[in-house]
Amino acid sequence: GIASEGGVVLKKGKKPEAVIKRFLDLTTDPGDLVLDFFSGSGTTAAVAHKMNRRWVAAELAEKQVTDSVGRLRRVVGDKDRTGVTTVANWQGGGGFRFLEVGAPLFVKDAESDLRILNPDYTNGPLTRAVCALEGFALTGDKWLQGRNGNHFAHITEDFVDDSLVMKLSLRLKNGEKLSIYAAKGMKRSLGLPLGVTVKSIQSDLLKRYNN
Repeated sequence: GIASEGGVVLKKGKKPEAVIKRFLDLTTDPGDLVLDFFSGSGTTAAVAHKMNRRWVAAELAEKQVTDSVGRLRRVVGDKDRTGVTTVANWQGGGGFRFLEVGAPLFVKDAESDLRILNPDYTNGPLTRAVCALEGFALTGDKWLQGRNGNHFAHITEDFVDDSLVMKLSLRLKNGEKLSIYAAKGMKRSLGLPLGVTVKSIQSDLLKRYNN
C-alpha cells in the first residue's frame, strides 16, 4: 500500500516511510542531520522532516527532483497525511531550500587535457563560485564582494594592478584583510599593503582543487 505514499508514484525502489522511520529511530535523535545522496522520491527527507531531523537530499534525475520537491512542500504545508504522519504526530511546519549544483569551476581542456578555468564562469557566476569555494559569504558590494569575518574578497576577470589594489585597500578598516582573486594574474607591482594578498584563480585555486 505504499505506491502513492507521499503523493509520489514510483513503481521500483520506493521505500516505505515506516521502514525509514525505523532506521532513523535507531540511529538518530531530533535535530540530527540526515544525508541522502540518492534521494529518489524523497522518502528519507520526508520522514526526517516529520521526525524533526535536519536533512540534506541530492538527486540527479530531473523527474525525481520534481516529484520529491513537490512531496516535501506537501510535508511542510501539512498536506501529506500518508506514511508516518500520524504516528510521528506531524502537523506541518519548517521549510527547506532548493538549490541546483552548478558546473565545476575547473574543467579539462579538450586539446591539452589540462585543467583550466571553466570558460562559462564569468562576471557574477565567477564571483559566486570563488566565494563558495573559499568560504566567503556574498555581500552584494561591488568592490568587497565576499566576506568571512574581517576577511574580504574581491574577484576580477582582469589583471590586478596597483590602481585596483589601492582602490580596494582604501575601503578596508583597521584589522581587516583582503584577498584579491584574479583570473588573469597580477601586473608588476611596487608591493602590496599589509593584509592584502593576490591569488591566481587559475593556479592557486586549481592546486587546491586538484588536492
